[in-house]
Amino acid sequence: MQLTNEQRIFINNVYAKRKSLKEIQNEFEQGFPERSSPTKKTVWKTVNKFRTHGTISNPNKGNSGRLKTVRTNENIERVRQVITENPKVFKRRNGKELSSSSFQRIVRNDFQCYTYRAKVKQQLFEGNYPRRLRFVHWFAERPDIFAKWLVVGDECAFHMNEAVNKQICRHYAPKNHPPEICL
Repeated sequence: MQLTNEQRIFINNVYAKRKSLKEIQNEFEQGFPERSSPTKKTVWKTVNKFRTHGTISNPNKGNSGRLKTVRTNENIERVRQVITENPKVFKRRNGKELSSSSFQRIVRNDFQCYTYRAKVKQQLFEGNYPRRLRFVHWFAERPDIFAKWLVVGDECAFHMNEAVNKQICRHYAPKNHPPEICL
């Protein structure tokens, strides 16, 4: 387990006074009885970190790991323009030559926007209710095997002038504020 800042300060203070590993370990056990005493390597690393960097904090915090080269200010601004102009943009074909995961990461982390799927809505008229009731009665009269043969899906919504695949039709909007999308 990693040392807390309080424990690191304690090690440095005791080392400055005593300069003895055994005394550091003994005083550490008395000061922090819930934790085992630090090893020789831990003590020397803590003291050397303070000497070389002038801090007890982890100097690599925020500087370690793979560099994030895609989330530049330029790319973030370009993604902002794309989403503002067209909230229906596809993350795979975003027009900015970004990978879909990079595009999604910028949208989610920098703009707190999420994808929402279009819902098919249809206006019901007075004549629709009797027809729906007739269909229900007709369906109830069918044999039980009929339900096993029936295939129902909503993967695509078809229109007279164009076909829209609802599964890939996504809109970006802030979390918990889904846009009103009707196909």
